[in-house]
Amino acid sequence: MEGRKSKKLVLFFEKKQRIGGSSIFLIEIAKKIAELGVYDEVWYVNHKNQELEARCEGSAVHCCDVADKVFEDFAGADFVVPANYLLVFLTRMQGIQTGHLLLFDWHPEMIAFLENQFPRKWQACEKLIPFFQQTKALAFMDKSCKITADRLASEPFPNKYIPVFSSDPPQSFCQLKEPSSGRVSIGWLGRLDSDKTYALVNLLDNLKRLPGDIPIDVHIIGDGNCRNLIRISDYTPRIRFIFTSFLMGSVRDVYIQENIDLMVTMGIAALDCANLSLPVVIAPAASKQFKNNQYVYLYDTDSYSLGWHPQEIEQLNLTTHSIEKIIEDIYAKNGKKEIGRRCYYFCHDTFDVGKSAGKLLRCIEKSELSAQGCFDFPIIRKQLHALKCYQRLRWPAKRDYFAYSAFMGKVNAFLGKTPAQRIRYAIKVGSHYLFTPLRSLFRLAAKDFYLVGTIWRKAENRVRKKVKWSQWCRQAAQLQDLFPAKIEAIKERYQREKIPVAFIVIYSTTFPSEPVFEKMLHSERFDPYIIVSPDMQRSLEHKINTYRKSYADLTAMYGDRVLHGFDEEQQSYLELGENYPVVFFNNPYEKMAHPYHYERYFRDKNVLTIYINYGFFSLKFGRNIVKMDIYSAIWKVCIDSPENYADLVKQQAIKGRNALITGYIKMDRLADFSTVPHERKMIIIAPHHTVMGWKELDISNFLMYSDFFAELPSHYPEIDFVFRPHPLLFNNLLEKHTWTREQIDTYIIRIKESPNCRYDDSGDYLQLFADSDAMIHDCGSYIGEYLFTEKPCCYMLKADKQVRKVLLPMGEACMAHYYKAFCEADICNFIENVVLKGNDPLKEKRQQFSRTHLKFNYPHGAQTIISLLEETICTDGENGGTI
Repeated sequence: MEGRKSKKLVLFFEKKQRIGGSSIFLIEIAKKIAELGVYDEVWYVNHKNQELEARCEGSAVHCCDVADKVFEDFAGADFVVPANYLLVFLTRMQGIQTGHLLLFDWHPEMIAFLENQFPRKWQACEKLIPFFQQTKALAFMDKSCKITADRLASEPFPNKYIPVFSSDPPQSFCQLKEPSSGRVSIGWLGRLDSDKTYALVNLLDNLKRLPGDIPIDVHIIGDGNCRNLIRISDYTPRIRFIFTSFLMGSVRDVYIQENIDLMVTMGIAALDCANLSLPVVIAPAASKQFKNNQYVYLYDTDSYSLGWHPQEIEQLNLTTHSIEKIIEDIYAKNGKKEIGRRCYYFCHDTFDVGKSAGKLLRCIEKSELSAQGCFDFPIIRKQLHALKCYQRLRWPAKRDYFAYSAFMGKVNAFLGKTPAQRIRYAIKVGSHYLFTPLRSLFRLAAKDFYLVGTIWRKAENRVRKKVKWSQWCRQAAQLQDLFPAKIEAIKERYQREKIPVAFIVIYSTTFPSEPVFEKMLHSERFDPYIIVSPDMQRSLEHKINTYRKSYADLTAMYGDRVLHGFDEEQQSYLELGENYPVVFFNNPYEKMAHPYHYERYFRDKNVLTIYINYGFFSLKFGRNIVKMDIYSAIWKVCIDSPENYADLVKQQAIKGRNALITGYIKMDRLADFSTVPHERKMIIIAPHHTVMGWKELDISNFLMYSDFFAELPSHYPEIDFVFRPHPLLFNNLLEKHTWTREQIDTYIIRIKESPNCRYDDSGDYLQLFADSDAMIHDCGSYIGEYLFTEKPCCYMLKADKQVRKVLLPMGEACMAHYYKAFCEADICNFIENVVLKGNDPLKEKRQQFSRTHLKFNYPHGAQTIISLLEETICTDGENGGTI
């Protein structure tokens, strides 16, 4: 090892993900190697990730963004690369000499992942594995990873492993609370990706088949793009789901220790939980759905294996138990404590980052492979040539190795099917990928191929979408046909009683049906209640904090009319059933709502569902909402204006059949607010939350103006500013890793410290609208809402073409009465000339537009929907309420 003192070590892993066990493993082992001083420099190369980089702070490890790094700087360095990322790595290293190259296999299906990147008929891994074995270039995390490679090798690989280790500092063994006797509480910790989610689905299937009727809580700590594979309705009501999204650090540890009796997981997550003195069992995993009821206690694992394919259990010679037997063991007297103790000590006695780092260094030293050796190997050279051919035939955005790998995955999946299956698969993924042989594609000229391929692909997509859309149109019409019978059932049940009405609210700041609720409070026929429900789509911290705030805000206003839709202590959700024959919704997004609190839950119940949009329809993004299932499956959807009704008829599946033009109900209450006299001018600054990653809703300018907003109060001390960000702005900055929590807290303090600036995150902003003199914003709903005040407003735009690109016809009409800002100077000009000096040339035009077009049925929108309900279920009327 001393001979390599002057060299660099680079751990390469080009994968976009929030954070995962594999990336943590590489970071922690890099830190330990850097401590040992074997290399002058240790580098971790991946896509930029603030959470991972934070783990490197205080260490000698250099983190760099793979997109920014000049790889020539790594000439002569030693490399550690995940085996299935070898070709990705080689595309970065062409023409660059390297030192020792070690390929690392940390997943039981990693060889299969690598194989699937090559054309099926090449049988690439039958050639690659012996090559890796000959050059001593392949190292394994555990025996379950080695088994797959052994099948393709001339002789078995040595039983030498670089085991995983806990990502957290060692903790002392602690006494956890005794499990509750009334419920089974099981945790699942890990990303919900394709290679893990089916393991969770298999666990849920096994829990569903358990004898007896004891209720089960399943705490899912993590998230991913395969979450939709979990069909919650198949397991409720016996299994109660608690989705926390990602939890980190002490927040995660405390949650696990306080809420979970048994953790089912794999990999690093298993060790992290054992480090908390919790009982841990390893679940089998596969990339496809499977049936298996064989689970292994952490302390019964062998050869460092912490995850395996169901078919490998026998080869690993593991002691297995059914989930029923494991639950019985955990809930026996002292069972949780004893099993947790054994898992804890096994974890600390067997897995250690220092030992793993030493083993990794020895494997690097023995490796005889380099990047040049890979380039010279025939099957790799052939693959890189195929990649170049593919790149000549594809548009630049689709030319990287990841796009080629995805393409080959589709081709291989197609070739592995029967003729009948191939037809169905071709329809699903697009025959442009499949029906033309690769050789023929490579002979085509790039321009011709791209043109023909694009036209064919777009035509195919249109056909597929039209077929799917026509099916939904028929289904939605059938759902609408059910409502007359539901109406009769409700009328029969509530002939003389008051009719309970539920208003499901997630954020107190977005409660557009509030005017309806308030009017119903004084009704002789309706008994209204607010059901506060948590946001299920975002982090646990955000979910709990916003739920508590919404409940507190609404309770302060409406007292016992506000009900908990979520029980924090029991982690349960209020099931409404048919207890409320009328239910109002404000949220169209299914992922944000618990299944009990979304429209789909009520389709087979005698309930009239009504949707009032949470914002004014000014953006074309609203057309995506109109096309959602909820818009056509619901009984009535309230529309804010005739203009937006005309647009809805063109977009909606049932062509406006369930639409009711009520006017913009949310703003009815503005008529009840009068301006509080004030001498100083007041300006609202309201930045939107879509800071990055939004294609059709790319309207936020906050990152451009954040410092400017904080400095404005000092530039204009004679003005009072109110900074009112979108409720999701700072959460999105955090989740997108754009800002850290410390940056957010510092910024809010900076805003609050200005003597003439107020930070406002209250629920109700209508009084603020009434008191203000102007607004500067880039939100969607406010485009129409603030014009109700008839006061001057300034909209921040990235470019003038954004008006036509982003806005609906009604939004464009509103924007015609706005002052527009494309830079800081435009905002200052609006403040100085329009607000301070009163030079407002749009005033008369704005007032006329607001009164004649915008304020349709104002302020009687709420009464319109109440009158419809009275006519429909309080009289002998039929369906009522058509346009």
